Amino acid sequence: MPMSNDQSLIFHGTLAAQNLTEENVYSGKLERARLDVDFLRGRLMLRHRPRLLDLGTGTGTIINEVIASAAEITCVEKFPAFSQHIKNGKKVRIITENIRDFNSKNSYDLISCFGVLHYFTREEVTKIYHRLFEMTELGGEIIVKNQFGVHEDVSVSGYSEKLGTDYFANYRSVDSEMKLLEEVGFQQVIKHDIYPEAFNQWDNTHYYGLTALR
Repeated sequence: MPMSNDQSLIFHGTLAAQNLTEENVYSGKLERARLDVDFLRGRLMLRHRPRLLDLGTGTGTIINEVIASAAEITCVEKFPAFSQHIKNGKKVRIITENIRDFNSKNSYDLISCFGVLHYFTREEVTKIYHRLFEMTELGGEIIVKNQFGVHEDVSVSGYSEKLGTDYFANYRSVDSEMKLLEEVGFQQVIKHDIYPEAFNQWDNTHYYGLTALR
């Protein structure tokens, strides 16, 4: 079977079925999340009452901490076993859908994707970026935090003994991802090195936060 988001859905579906989260599987996840919160809150605070769209919200580890900084938040998460942990309220709307298929006529001041887009192939993520560009308010911003290839694309697939299922990730090179955002139409694409060097455990990949404006 060609590697695609389908393998990621099986992997995360297995997590959900076993009442596990990525925090249970990946070491250092919560430590990175605290820095993600700081980064996202900082971007929100640059705007007045921003409308935020967050893709692949998971259990709300990040979003739950920034609710006060946004006027409204739309969370897109496929697995209810994860999204049940998102703090629901007047400001927060939860949509149960795969972000590969998500589309909306609404526009947003900020769109955030934290640690999810490496689960898609280049072809899949290109289609996602085109849709997100249309959903970004003029002058609005997209934030993509991922593990990226340092010099070239790095694809990882295999079998998780712990979960009993396959997994897949496509760590596209950071330069090619920035170029892709520009090709879609985003401008002023900036690379932010938001983690301490100790969090980057592999020589061929690196965590970055990318920001770009429409």
